[in-house]
Amino acid sequence: MGRKTSGMAGAVALALASGAGAVEFDVGEDSTFAVGGELQLLYLLDERRSFDDPDESLDEDPPRRSGDEGVFGVEELIDNGSALIVEGDTRLADGLTGYFALEWNFTADQDDGGLNETSESIFGLAGRFGAVQIGNGDGIYEDAISDVLNPFEYEGPTSFDFSGDHGDQLTYFSPDVGNFSFAVQTVLKGDGEGIDTDAADPSDERPGRRADTVNPLVLVASYSGDGYEVHLGYDDRALVSDQADPQTGLGVIVEFEPVTLALKYETVGDSRDNARDGLSATMLIATYSYEPRGSVALAVQQIAYDHEVPLAREDRSEVVINAFYRLGEDLYFFAEAAEYDLADGLGDYTGIGAVYSF
Repeated sequence: MGRKTSGMAGAVALALASGAGAVEFDVGEDSTFAVGGELQLLYLLDERRSFDDPDESLDEDPPRRSGDEGVFGVEELIDNGSALIVEGDTRLADGLTGYFALEWNFTADQDDGGLNETSESIFGLAGRFGAVQIGNGDGIYEDAISDVLNPFEYEGPTSFDFSGDHGDQLTYFSPDVGNFSFAVQTVLKGDGEGIDTDAADPSDERPGRRADTVNPLVLVASYSGDGYEVHLGYDDRALVSDQADPQTGLGVIVEFEPVTLALKYETVGDSRDNARDGLSATMLIATYSYEPRGSVALAVQQIAYDHEVPLAREDRSEVVINAFYRLGEDLYFFAEAAEYDLADGLGDYTGIGAVYSF
């Protein structure tokens, strides 16, 4: 997941995860080109996962969740988001700048076919008016609210994002006006995408049924002061259902060096069938930094459902802790653990890992 803090300016400034080791080239007088990336490995000492086990033949005697399913502790070495990143910009006439960013994931812990996923692919135009970009990247709601402060490397606290990871994004970033800025994003899902958000009959799969055209609306507004940031977010969740209620969020960051505190509060409305809605989530994150070497972070999140369902939608408290230690500008190690307060400890994990930026 990476060590990301909020801020819409980073999207325009191409502040991606290429790290201090990225190699930058000048291409002529007006263009720059950079290549970098990250190698991320995580050894899971334990993670509680659900497996089908109809004959109960697996070695461990697990707690049972149903007749054919059990929760088991898993230990393994995994890739945790290794990526190759290419980015660049070109200075154009009239104070304009064109920019692009490409990011491909690869599986570092085994031979798994090389570059196997495009996780970021955007290009845009920036100027005095702000910036407009199109492509596939993190959603603006995710950056400003869900990840209001994100020092976590693996799963971290549960997030609730509905429009940010679907590609086909068109985004406008305003310029800073004083300390205020805003962004507007939609997802260009036409009727050729094969999606269907018609809430009238979700089980209708008749051949030839016309797919919907959906263009959700996502808004974020931010204000930065001396040692603090405030972010407001809105997602109409049109990609979930044409009758889905919206999602709203507030994110606040306050710095008391060497301690940074972040508060997130969001509400997710109801929809026809999504198990991750009809709830409110309140999270507090505290980080203590001992720069330049590392930090320790603790997150506590309370999730409250509008309507509880036993073993599926029960109010719960999550706790996630992370510590990392930097050996140099490009290499750090970390340890992380999470408890999600779910039945049988589902999802709980403990792991240690390393990140090398190049």
